[in-house]
Amino acid sequence: MDVFERIAQERCRQNAEFAEGRSQYTCASPATLANYNAKEALLVIAMGDVRECVTDLDVCNNRATIRLLQGDLVKLAAHCVAWLEALEHKLPPSTEKQIDTVLHGRSA
Repeated sequence: MDVFERIAQERCRQNAEFAEGRSQYTCASPATLANYNAKEALLVIAMGDVRECVTDLDVCNNRATIRLLQGDLVKLAAHCVAWLEALEHKLPPSTEKQIDTVLHGRSA
């Protein structure tokens, strides 16, 4: 399984966890100013997990710790992708036109 498949699988897991009520917040929630702080908190927690693995690698550089780091990076990436997707769905039409013009040289 490649890294993008792992991130997509983790996104599904995070969505299921939220739907089942096992998680109070998700970065996939519609982008509003009210939930930016909650989304940032999820990223900070995930980044803390990454930092902990990096610290552990300083002590014992082994395959198990590297696997944990990979898993934590996938979780962090999945949160980031979820937030990016939520932002895209919230973009006002004028912003979408600007993006299309920049990317494709034409208006949507």
